[in-house]
Amino acid sequence: QHIPQHVLEELRAEGLQIESMRFFGEVLFLCLGLKPAVFVCEFNCLHIDTRRILIANFVQEVWLPSQESTEFARHNLSFYIIDNELQTPSFDLQGTLVLYNVNHSLAAQVIAFRSHAGVLTEGQVAEVLDIPVPLPDVTLEMSDKLVEVGYFATGPSLHEPTLLACYGVFPTEENLKRVHEHFRRYKAAATVCFINLSLRVSSS
Repeated sequence: QHIPQHVLEELRAEGLQIESMRFFGEVLFLCLGLKPAVFVCEFNCLHIDTRRILIANFVQEVWLPSQESTEFARHNLSFYIIDNELQTPSFDLQGTLVLYNVNHSLAAQVIAFRSHAGVLTEGQVAEVLDIPVPLPDVTLEMSDKLVEVGYFATGPSLHEPTLLACYGVFPTEENLKRVHEHFRRYKAAATVCFINLSLRVSSS
């Protein structure tokens, strides 16, 4: 689907790229039943008309193809937009596109966010997004101690490793143990799609 030039210009002005806003990896892990939900928050800073165009593009280019795949046919997937005043300690979620797996055990919790107002804890967010380590309240002084965890698709058909998912953690021994356990689960699941995952942990 064609993205109008004025939309691309607005994205560039916000430091965003359309290629990195389609969340192919996050949707893949949702379709594989690993994630209860995916939050697409990057649209929130944009003009309402721009957001509508990008959401339509996302649905056309990513969401519908995922629904047509026979490999994922057993998963009943749906989505909605958060219209209520909902926040995390770090982000305003109003206007966020929420993708979720109706068959997941946490689906009811994800659906409840649609009518919930207030502040979600980092633990609640980590649970529904299947992030292995919830972020604590982070001050500016603490932020440079975070490390970024990335799951990359690798293989002979790729010119370079492709980032599929990322999140931040404090690099304690217990946190890194949970990261590696989480990665092994995702790596095993991705083999169904003939995707080889590699793990990278780097300073933010």
